Amino acid sequence: MARSSALFVILLGVTALAGSVEAKVIDKNFHEQFKVGEGVRLDLRFGDGDVDIEPWDKDVLDVEVRYHADVTEVGLGGEPDFDVKFRQADGVVEIVGRETYGSRLVLFRSVADYEYVYTVRAPSYVELRLAGDDGDVNIKGWRADIDCLVDDGDVTVTGVANERTRITFEDGDVRITGLDGRGLDLVGDDGSVHMSGCTVAEARIRLEDGNLVAVKCEGNFVVGVDDGDVLLALDRTEAVHVSGTDGDVRIDVAGADNLDLDVAAEDGDVQVTLSKSLAYSFLITTGEGGVQVDVSDIEQYTRTEHSISGDVRGGGGYVRVRTSDGDVLVTESP
Repeated sequence: MARSSALFVILLGVTALAGSVEAKVIDKNFHEQFKVGEGVRLDLRFGDGDVDIEPWDKDVLDVEVRYHADVTEVGLGGEPDFDVKFRQADGVVEIVGRETYGSRLVLFRSVADYEYVYTVRAPSYVELRLAGDDGDVNIKGWRADIDCLVDDGDVTVTGVANERTRITFEDGDVRITGLDGRGLDLVGDDGSVHMSGCTVAEARIRLEDGNLVAVKCEGNFVVGVDDGDVLLALDRTEAVHVSGTDGDVRIDVAGADNLDLDVAAEDGDVQVTLSKSLAYSFLITTGEGGVQVDVSDIEQYTRTEHSISGDVRGGGGYVRVRTSDGDVLVTESP
């Protein structure tokens, strides 16, 4: 009780030094335009703001920033504020939003009626380099490379056709629709990924504590997931490599010229469904789980206590699945 009373007295003393409660309404709008050409890059650091990026047919990068917050603080120091830095040099347009909370010692802070949005319109040849904290990012119809780093925000990518898209995220989800690109790199903690209608030469995806769903997609996938499920429903692929820890893995392949499929799972079940048109050799092994192979035209069939192998329709491609404690099912699509 004595310690609590002493702390209360200290807080009262600091509050008295700070004066009355400071309340401030910050309501600001920024609008800038930049003449751009091929090879230009946008570096946008957006903090906790949301970002909407869409292409247009002008050789101009247009940026609007809307910020509104009611900030109440008790503490020592200056007043809270918001500002945006704009700069264009050496082929780079740099935009940095800054929320400044003036109190060096804060006992209490409340931010209400919050609105914080970046709206970007630019030709789609502008390369994007985005970095933020808690805001969501929405990108549509882009053609240049994208590099996006987000904490605690969702990322939505729609109708993008480019060389490479890289997204690094924590505690948020990523949704990608209609991507057509050579390279896709996704690295995430505590977030899930949903892809649909995408064509990528190579997708490299690493997730912790999140699920991956990719449906009606084409391309090669290298996937590593801890504590999450994986569903890959691929219209066409040549190589699929998946490693998982505690989640289930399901892979459906409709078409491939020379399939290279490799799945390594620890505590999850694995189901692989392959088109009847595919020819491949398979090797399925498990530690404690069961193994079932339900496909037609098997030759060189061999079964042991913990493995099954054989050739399907003469072999050609290669399918390898191994688990520690999970069950394995290999079957054919109807």
